[in-house]
Amino acid sequence: MVVFDLAGSVEAFAHAVRRVPGLEFLAELDEGKADPDDDFHVVDSNGQPTDDKLDETAYLVLTNTQAVTQLVKLFQDWQADETMRFPYGLTPLRNAFRLLRDLRRWSPQDRVRDTGLLEQWQEEVAVVGNSGSARVEVELWFRNDPVRRAAAQAQVSGLIAAAGGQVRGSSALAEIGYHAVLADVPHAQIQQVLDQGPGAIELLRANDVMLVSPATAMSVVRSDDVADGELADRQADPPTEPPLVALLDAVPLANHELLAGRLVLDDPDGVGALYPSASQQRHGTAMASLIAHGDLNDPGPPLPSRLYVRPVLGPHPFYDNIERVPEGELLVDLIHRAFQRMFKGEGQQAAAAPSVRIVNLSIGDPARIFVRRMSPLAKLLDWLAYTYNLLILVSVGNHDTRTTVPAELLDKPTEPVSAPARQQP
Repeated sequence: MVVFDLAGSVEAFAHAVRRVPGLEFLAELDEGKADPDDDFHVVDSNGQPTDDKLDETAYLVLTNTQAVTQLVKLFQDWQADETMRFPYGLTPLRNAFRLLRDLRRWSPQDRVRDTGLLEQWQEEVAVVGNSGSARVEVELWFRNDPVRRAAAQAQVSGLIAAAGGQVRGSSALAEIGYHAVLADVPHAQIQQVLDQGPGAIELLRANDVMLVSPATAMSVVRSDDVADGELADRQADPPTEPPLVALLDAVPLANHELLAGRLVLDDPDGVGALYPSASQQRHGTAMASLIAHGDLNDPGPPLPSRLYVRPVLGPHPFYDNIERVPEGELLVDLIHRAFQRMFKGEGQQAAAAPSVRIVNLSIGDPARIFVRRMSPLAKLLDWLAYTYNLLILVSVGNHDTRTTVPAELLDKPTEPVSAPARQQP
């Protein structure tokens, strides 16, 4: 696996790389801004260098180990003599090399960069020691060839098993170029990484692995129940029209007097049965009430159609004030299946809610903060919105922080707001 670090425009580079036999383009990462130098800089209208920073992009290309070694050496030889003669079939690389700051291998450090994995492992081992395991999402380089994709998954699964871990699930979605494995990694392996660095274990050295991130089951803290009296004037007759709006969230209290007859609750995974007490069904109930009845501070008519609800959150096994994505699920795969069931059906069952045009998703993944590239979930939602002609409302971010806006600043939108304090779940 080799990384091309570019400065400036990438269009010509991408065109050149795709013309070279044996190189398979896999991904593009936004590396941010870089300072100009003698070789790469922006010029003004007079052709003079400026101090403007340059966009940097990393193009990632997969080939075999021998070819990577040859490619790195070729780049080094070209740096020493730009007039050199390229081997047959590789001449297009000459133009590509002119755009490069560097050419290097994809490293174990790259596989954990910006994922928060090492920080979480440090905290976890400090609490529980070397016993047990930690769940991770291992994202593989997506291969268009199903045979090579299966071989890559088998290789990674074998590494996990050999280290004493266990694969819990997997998913491959060609529509967004996503391939991942959900796995448990022993704390003994984690301790090696913390002591010696990411290169200490085979999993983080594997060529087929792109990223390893915490399999953080996205959670939400419960909201307080709305007092029945506050909505007493909204108890109109339940609607009969088919759903135009869908809610992907926790399980609501479908028989609540303000929601009875207003919901189409579709729970194929039986999440509702996991709640030990109805008092824990807070977030889904609050979101369903908000969509069905609107803002309490702005009275208006209720939703004229029924609300389709598909649970993607369930109860936390230890904390009764938290609802989260079930442990055995890859979030991207769960959301994809939920949409497929709505609009295409599942197994022998017809589409569950083909009339839906708006979908609300009030959860996010704190391990997939928007750094360098769109997350797989963001790509999935973009593809789903286009494919099914939907408006998808993502009404929450991926940072578990809260910002307090002082009341006196509401009339002064240009005034700065104090930095948010990090909240612990």
